[in-house]
Amino acid sequence: MVLRLTQGGPALRVRLGNRLGTTPLQVGQVTLAPSDGGPSFDASALRPVTFDGQMSVSVPAGADLWSDPVYLPTTAGQEVAVSVYVRGTIVPSAHTSAFRKNYLTPAGSGDQTRDATGSSFTATTTAFLVVNAVDVQNPALLGAVVVIGGSVVDGVGSDKTGVMGKGPAAPLESRWSDVLAHRIVGELPLLQQYSVVGAELSANTAARACALNPPPYGSVQDRLEADVFSQSNVRYVILYAGTNDIGIGTGCTAEQILAAYDDIVLRSRAHGARVIVSTITPRASYTASQNTTRQYVNSVILEDARKGGGRFDGSLDFDSALKWSNYPNAIDPMFDSGDTIHPNAEGYNAIGYSIDLRLLKAK
Repeated sequence: MVLRLTQGGPALRVRLGNRLGTTPLQVGQVTLAPSDGGPSFDASALRPVTFDGQMSVSVPAGADLWSDPVYLPTTAGQEVAVSVYVRGTIVPSAHTSAFRKNYLTPAGSGDQTRDATGSSFTATTTAFLVVNAVDVQNPALLGAVVVIGGSVVDGVGSDKTGVMGKGPAAPLESRWSDVLAHRIVGELPLLQQYSVVGAELSANTAARACALNPPPYGSVQDRLEADVFSQSNVRYVILYAGTNDIGIGTGCTAEQILAAYDDIVLRSRAHGARVIVSTITPRASYTASQNTTRQYVNSVILEDARKGGGRFDGSLDFDSALKWSNYPNAIDPMFDSGDTIHPNAEGYNAIGYSIDLRLLKAK
């Protein structure tokens, strides 16, 4: 698995996931090395990854497991390759929206975690498998900003460019959260910076009551503890959810969506984190009734900002960043990936640059 770090530091940890497994995940060895984005790496920089000092580990069914610290200096934007040798037959926990290639060896290849040439890794996947988090240790950082929501947070469409997504392929890591991470490094003073953590999951709703899928992964309300507060030192949560509650869920009302926001804010504040909420972006497929719901939720978010906050700890207007001036209930075709729902890379860039970094105040 190749992962891009939003911040660097002297050491990091890797988290292995077996949340959906029904049997223990038997891991024979894990290694970590700087990566150029492909399956090869500099063998001299290879580091073994241990768990309570052991090279092998069994991850219980339904659980995550953090490694010991790995002492490898890294920098913001650097990519690292985490190689995992899994024994036996498994159905791995997966996040399918990696929007990049990761690399696999054929079944029965044995332990290839030290293959610096990458020649053993003859198959690819566009998912993140088994590795579900990397925790960079850097005492100069103020903490983590976690972005959470559905497919527009996941980055669906971020691999496309041009009007209605008909341009050439976009560069890797073109989500709005990637833009935010790049801006934090480039625009904020060194001692006022954060890491950015993605906790997105396509088809998520904000409200449990409107979820398409059952708990524990159907909604942001369901996932808050496991996917946000399992991360280290979370100081801010950026919540962009509600599109699916309106559009493909069970027909959530504005009151249900806002009640879910309030619950997420209350629970996040109990963990010492502030919550910044975004307006809901347009979809050409919304009905008049759905747009009435969307516009009411958006008016509450923007009115809270005008009053200086209180209900939320900050507000963002992704709706204004994307909407088409000719038809405000649709995404501008310049920013549309082609499905009238998800932005292209230019749209995600517009979202990322619409975020006022002054909202990320030191606490």
